[in-house]
Amino acid sequence: MTSLTRFALRPNGPTPGESGLPGCQSQFLERRSRRRKKTPKAIVDRLNIEVHGLASSPQIRQRFGELGFEQNLSTRDGMKQLSVDKTAK
Repeated sequence: MTSLTRFALRPNGPTPGESGLPGCQSQFLERRSRRRKKTPKAIVDRLNIEVHGLASSPQIRQRFGELGFEQNLSTRDGMKQLSVDKTAK
């Protein structure tokens, strides 16, 4: 676990910061094909709405949690900003 907050499935497990490594974290970012650049924004936005709706359902959130995943859903613009923020540091 390399997050700034404790993981729900291991609430007693310390974060890296609590173990002497302040600011240490890593994230897995799922980004797909570069072809999306050619996909009209209206289509990408609609797909984003549909995927967020499915991924936000209680059943999916519960199953992801059982598998050890914590979701942080975003948009195309949000992913771009996160990528810029991470590479700037």
